[in-house]
Amino acid sequence: MRLYALSIFACVLLLAASPAGGLRSHADDAKGNPREMILGKWKLVDPEVEQTIEFSKGGSLKFTTTHLVVNGKKLPLGRKDGRPIEATLKGKYKFTGDETVEGEVENPFRDSDGKTLPLRWTSVSVSKGRLTFEISEEGGEKRKNAYERVK
Repeated sequence: MRLYALSIFACVLLLAASPAGGLRSHADDAKGNPREMILGKWKLVDPEVEQTIEFSKGGSLKFTTTHLVVNGKKLPLGRKDGRPIEATLKGKYKFTGDETVEGEVENPFRDSDGKTLPLRWTSVSVSKGRLTFEISEEGGEKRKNAYERVK
């Protein structure tokens, strides 16, 4: 059960935590260095899920979410005092190719074997105001995520 929960959470993080590797900028945005363009805070484009990723110089990231996504289904982490519960995980990221970013985040499951969960984002694209990437799920399906710049 713990392994299943870890797999689910890793998929969510991959869905959410989406650094933009050697990113392609959109035609209407000025071209720039993806490693610089990704810096800052990004919000998932989904009205049902509150999720942000913040990328800092030096390769650190902070991932915050209220939901897990399992097999395309959005599962809330829960509610407390009428508000969604939010999980914040710290981690690291790096560009490993023109369109690939890899990293790791803290493992939220204290009873598991690993202290971190690996992350891998492909088909990464970043522009001045938009970040997109794909996450591979079990079974080989790919899920595309889109984020808008917050700051």
